[in-house]
Amino acid sequence: HRRVAVKRCDQGWQCCRLSPDKLWINEVGTFGVGSASYWWARMYAGTCRLSVLVVASIWQLVFADDVNWVVRGPDLFVDLLSVILWQIMMGVPFAWHKFRGGSKLEWIGYYLDYSKFAIGISEGRSMWLVRWIKDVLAAGAVHVGELEEVLGRFAFASAALWQLRPWLGPMYAWVAAVPRSALLSLPIMIRLILRFIHKMFEHGATTAPLRIVDKKDTVRFYADAMASDVRVGIGGYEFKEGRSLMDSPWYAEEVSEEVAPWLYEKGKDQT
Repeated sequence: HRRVAVKRCDQGWQCCRLSPDKLWINEVGTFGVGSASYWWARMYAGTCRLSVLVVASIWQLVFADDVNWVVRGPDLFVDLLSVILWQIMMGVPFAWHKFRGGSKLEWIGYYLDYSKFAIGISEGRSMWLVRWIKDVLAAGAVHVGELEEVLGRFAFASAALWQLRPWLGPMYAWVAAVPRSALLSLPIMIRLILRFIHKMFEHGATTAPLRIVDKKDTVRFYADAMASDVRVGIGGYEFKEGRSLMDSPWYAEEVSEEVAPWLYEKGKDQT
């Protein structure tokens, strides 16, 4: 992290006074300074591009200072070692205790399974969420600020687990509508969602398969809404090639004034 030298004319922007007569000047970039991440990314990106000139048959994924190499073919070990040796010669400060290998591995919190072409979150992250949900459900209440922070973990997981995304909406809506400093009982919907997520994560590392979708297997959804002086409703159905509409899943919901009076609050003359 301290390999990026800072120009002398810019060093004054990242100084701090340790005592009345002692000034600390940082002459290199670190992740403690926001601009350092930009220069670190440019420097390491250049190193990785040079690595491709040495070994063309390698795929490199870089996030901050974490790198994931993907190699294949009969010479995969030679190619991998060649890239590592080249980057050592370039001065990349590897943390050897963090090295991992194989077709299944954790990287920046995600779990990658190349043998099954699946992606998800690591067992450690899954178990943390399972324990947190279990404790919250047992207590029957949650601190809103804490839930707001945990939603960040859920959002991180949903980047790989697409099936999680629809269930986060109600939780975001509830957190936005109540005071952040409050300790509140869990609404029924939030309890049901947390129970569902708990069941999803309770078996360890949670993954979702990555696959090529057959064009013949495409599904389209059609929906429409209606409104009158006395009725408001929405409906839709799923359309799939080769399937009759009679066999297609559908839904329809009518919302009365008793259920949602705010839909009718402007009056019949302004509907």
